[in-house]
Amino acid sequence: MPELRRSPVPLYFQLSTHLEERILSDEFLPGDQLPNEKQIASEYAVSLVTVRGAMRVLLDKKLVVRFSGKGTFVADRMPVKRLWSIGSLEDLVATGSRSELKLLSLRLIFPPVEIADKFGLKKSQKIYAMQTIRMTDTEPFMLTDTYHPPEIGSRMKKRDFEKDSSKFKLVISIVEEVCGIKVASARQVIGIENANQETAERLDVEPGEPLLAVDREYFTEDGKLIQIARARCRADCYRYVINVSRVDENTSSENVERLKPRLVSTKN
Repeated sequence: MPELRRSPVPLYFQLSTHLEERILSDEFLPGDQLPNEKQIASEYAVSLVTVRGAMRVLLDKKLVVRFSGKGTFVADRMPVKRLWSIGSLEDLVATGSRSELKLLSLRLIFPPVEIADKFGLKKSQKIYAMQTIRMTDTEPFMLTDTYHPPEIGSRMKKRDFEKDSSKFKLVISIVEEVCGIKVASARQVIGIENANQETAERLDVEPGEPLLAVDREYFTEDGKLIQIARARCRADCYRYVINVSRVDENTSSENVERLKPRLVSTKN
């Protein structure tokens, strides 16, 4: 059984992720009764409070139903498109097992100016760019252009992304494995963009249809930027989930400021 660990991700959310994976892998089938709260707490060595928090997440996701006096049961699976949910960096990595990655291209290019600037490269320097598409239930839902600096991109080959074992991983997870590096943090910006002709054809939508534009930058512990990913997602296949933690009275004002949401203007 996977062991829960102390991390920025709350224990109840780690537990809900483990239980969700067990449900989606058919360890627990629709209609099956889940172990009771005491049994789950004992199995994972966590408190009842943690178990109840995890159950609330599963109830919110409509993965389970609860009947008073009877217990908690796996909900019937509705014939709807599977959603890609992101709540944390660890949750982001976990989503790789729920959809299939397909590499469309991998090449050395002169990058767009803003990409070169972010990596601190000259305009005359080439970088490695790849385009991937992610599928769920045989349906395309996300097209991504990903960029790596030369010292990272030169170590990756097409075969690294075309192996059967790579099809259910995120690009950043494959990069970590191939290059022996570890991502410590990611910065994400979400906006709206209308589908151009190429993107519309790839995602099987109409040109001009609104898409979610999800831009991510991945950093190592020492702050080095190692990957920029620009994803365009079908809005009907994406959901964003964020966890918010209470700040106690002893938290410094500096940390409180960092936890506050910010409104960022998109105007120049």
